[in-house]
Amino acid sequence: MFEVKLSIPCTVRQYPDPYHHKLGILKFPNKPNGKPMRYLVTLRQAILFADSQQQKQALNFLAYLMQSQVIGKYLKAAGGCNLPIIKTLWQDPFSQDPTAPHVSTAVKTLTECSTRLFFCVQNLAYSVVLEENIWATDINRIIVDKISPEQATNEAIKQTKQIFAQ
Repeated sequence: MFEVKLSIPCTVRQYPDPYHHKLGILKFPNKPNGKPMRYLVTLRQAILFADSQQQKQALNFLAYLMQSQVIGKYLKAAGGCNLPIIKTLWQDPFSQDPTAPHVSTAVKTLTECSTRLFFCVQNLAYSVVLEENIWATDINRIIVDKISPEQATNEAIKQTKQIFAQ
């Protein structure tokens, strides 16, 4: 599944006034060079642990869940917080419904605009860097510990390189 940040619209979808009148949908502005921005997407992945005692059942469940009609029903029931990676489901009336502008706009963005995956989807090291909050920690050190921005930057780069080397 593609993850889109529609958790707020999903939680208020059953309340027409906030859903239709108090939430907005904005496109990214163009880059400074005038070209369109690339939208970031991430994928939800299933993990099956090697030492799991229920591997066969888990694989059977995942095979069942990934059938287009099953995952489509699940995504509809979840209110469109995630989008399917199965392109035929993008044409489903639920995904094109103009009365659900947040979902239909997300589908239109995914299908018509330039996108790229978050780096953490492509390389585990990015996830570790984000999890360890390296850059925010170093910004905090600049403010609280009064180290120089150059020193903080050098430390963050060194730590990031160590993570990637592992």
